[in-house]
Parts: sequence; structure tokens; C-alpha cells
Amino acid sequence: TMQAELGSTDDFNTFLALYKADIRRQIQMMAAELAVNQEVKAVYRPQMIRTLFIRDCLERAVEYNRGGARYNGGVINVAGIANVANSLHAIRAMFDGSLGVDRERLVAALGADFRGSEDLRRQLLDLPKFCNNVPAVDALARDVVDFTFAEITSRRCWRGNGFLIPSTIMFVTYVAQGLDIDATPDGR
Repeated sequence: TMQAELGSTDDFNTFLALYKADIRRQIQMMAAELAVNQEVKAVYRPQMIRTLFIRDCLERAVEYNRGGARYNGGVINVAGIANVANSLHAIRAMFDGSLGVDRERLVAALGADFRGSEDLRRQLLDLPKFCNNVPAVDALARDVVDFTFAEITSRRCWRGNGFLIPSTIMFVTYVAQGLDIDATPDGR
């Protein structure tokens, strides 16, 4: 979505607002899908053995998938935080002119997966990166993570107490998920 939003705005703050609006929409859809998934599991996939070993289910006489556990909400995984921060930094550099590349060239290079634009890709890879003690990049990460996590925790799910929490433990899925993601403005 970064590429589409990049082509439709003329300044970084507007771009960031559009990007956050897209994050909000995606989280809303994920929370709705999670609620349906939890309800379907409660109706069609009761886990009686699990229910026996999870505290509070027996005392409440409520099966696990129906919300029997004391703390029984849902999780939405968040991946790509470093790529997002680094990409936002690159986009900000494009908008403020310090990258020395216009929007059309960046959008075209992303659309071509950097084929024919290795010089631009190298330039993007050489920009400062997240977690390298660069306050401007780290602040972008903090802003997007705070926003994303607040959006997740503000939603409710179907099961149990209805809480949703964010998770960032997805290291085993990065390679598989990366195969389905187009080029990103950080040079990836």
C-alpha cells in the first residue's frame, strides 16, 4: 500500500496520515476476521482436552474456545517494523529532497522491483536504518508502532474477555511472507 499512497500525495505528513489510515483499516479487518474465527472454533471445534488443563475453564463450566479461561482474548501479529521505519525514512528523504530522487522515479523503481534501478536501490540501502542510533528513524518506528499497537488494543474480539494484544514474535514466518511482498522504499 505504500507504493499506491506514495503516488497519491505531495508531502510526507499527508503520506504518513494515509499510511496510518490504511493500518487502521487493516487492523479493523483482522479484528473482524479473528472474531469470526473465534466464534467458529467455539461452535465447531471445541477443545475439551485443552479445556481440562486451562485454569478457570472447569470452574466456570465454559469450554476454552468459548472463552472459559480467565485471560482469553486474541492476538494480532505485527511484522516488518524495521522495513516500515526504514521505508518511511526513505520516503521522507524523497519528499524533503535529501534523497535527490523524485516520486515518479521511486514509484517506478518499486514497481519494477528495482530492475534497472540498482543505483537507486544502493542509495536507499545506504540511508540510515532503524536501531542504529539514528533518532529520526527510530522516532518513525516508535510513532508507527505506538499507533499500530493502540489501534489493536482499542479493538475487541469475540472470545472471553474480548481483549486484543499485539505480538511481534514472527521470526519463523519472515522468509515465507517476504516472498509475497513487493519491493519496499528501504531498498528491500
